[in-house]
Amino acid sequence: MLSFTEANTVELGINRNNWNLDDYQGRFDRKTLLLPDVLLAGDVASDQALRPVLDLVWQSAGMWWSANYNANGEWAPQR
Repeated sequence: MLSFTEANTVELGINRNNWNLDDYQGRFDRKTLLLPDVLLAGDVASDQALRPVLDLVWQSAGMWWSANYNANGEWAPQR
């Protein structure tokens, strides 16, 4: 389970100039963000197991999914 306090004071660590974003995207709209429980698979690499959690974080900030995964679903952080 993942939660953030003071979430409304931070935004995703993305370069807004490289994205075509609305004003609300990339930012959290509430002070406390409580994400639902996610059961992580123990038989896969940690970057793959954490993808559902990271997708939820990005979706909570108005994005479709975590941009730190490529089209094949592999961990590929944005620079």
